[in-house]
Amino acid sequence: NLDPRVSPSIDSVTANWVGNSEIDCVSKYDVKVCKEDVCGKTVTVKIDPDLSSFEFRSTEKLEQCSNYTMSIKPVYKGKELGKTFVTFTTLSAPEQPVTPENFSVRLNTDTNTVDISIACATGYKIYSNLDDSEEVVHRDTKNN
Repeated sequence: NLDPRVSPSIDSVTANWVGNSEIDCVSKYDVKVCKEDVCGKTVTVKIDPDLSSFEFRSTEKLEQCSNYTMSIKPVYKGKELGKTFVTFTTLSAPEQPVTPENFSVRLNTDTNTVDISIACATGYKIYSNLDDSEEVVHRDTKNN
């Protein structure tokens, strides 16, 4: 049984593993990364002869803060071998305040609400600057 070490980042993933000890003549594996029912291209990973191990690096950009499943299937002539499945979650952007891509804020004057859409956000704060440059917090969803 494989025991891959998976390392997700914000928009990619790497995985490392040693070959299947029961079938030591397997020299390549097919790896696929899926988000729900949408899968990327299958990538064939060959053994690194210097390390006697395998390394996969995603070739397609992944979405941040998203759950994925990676399937790793040994490729062996004339035999159908079982897949190993690993689930992982890509990371979020750094916590430092940044203006994310596709950031939008809409003030709904009919309901006096603010509509905000930010990927991976677990909360937000709304500030306003007063004349004397003092910032005032109007809303902090993490404390609710």
